[in-house]
Amino acid sequence: KKLDLDTMALAPPEAAASGSLSSSGTLGKTSKGECVKVVVRVRPLSSQEITDGREVIVRMDIKRHVAVLLRPGGTDREAKDFTFDAVFDENMSQQQIFDDTAADILDSVMDGFNGTIFAYGQTGAGKSHTMTGPTDGPPDQQGLLP
Repeated sequence: KKLDLDTMALAPPEAAASGSLSSSGTLGKTSKGECVKVVVRVRPLSSQEITDGREVIVRMDIKRHVAVLLRPGGTDREAKDFTFDAVFDENMSQQQIFDDTAADILDSVMDGFNGTIFAYGQTGAGKSHTMTGPTDGPPDQQGLLP
């Protein structure tokens, strides 16, 4: 049994014009304008996954922008590292995700530009959790969409 990742690609309006990616790991505007960013978020285990005794096999190194995939029952030596523009662990709030990923894009949209945020991943990976939040969850767990 495994826990999948939720991948979001953030495409501000100037991305097509600039055609560049920032290696700074910051989201939003860079010295060359805005560009496409790829971020990964791992969602918290659901109550059913906890009941089933599922194992967390994804560890996020937020400072290094690295998602570490662990082999179930394996050792740290068998782990695989994947680097992104930013990574978010299961402890990040919806507000933190919004502030770090969507706020600059929303500002550009309010200035009259097009902006895109989309979530990609397997069924159960957390796309809906990130984009809309839990159906009956408290207001602080609402997703990126209003």
